[in-house]
Amino acid sequence: MGDGPGGAQGARNCYDYVDGQLQDGQGGRPLAPLWPWPMDDRIKAALARANAAGTGGSPLAGVVGPGYAANTATSEIVSRYGAIPAQCRR
Repeated sequence: MGDGPGGAQGARNCYDYVDGQLQDGQGGRPLAPLWPWPMDDRIKAALARANAAGTGGSPLAGVVGPGYAANTATSEIVSRYGAIPAQCRR
């Protein structure tokens, strides 16, 4: 389990699922890591559209960390929920 804020334990979600299949590189399945978050550009664009339309949306927060930049979906998740477990970083 990963360590969250205050040392709380959480899930270790390292890989994506496609059609219900874990994409962890095992058993002939492709490897599809989740970190850094693969849809960061789409999330930022959606937030910018919402902000421009006055329906919400704010810039992503968070600082740079191992394997990811500041102000990304990954940095936002880390700032809210704690560090990405080392075995999940690529």
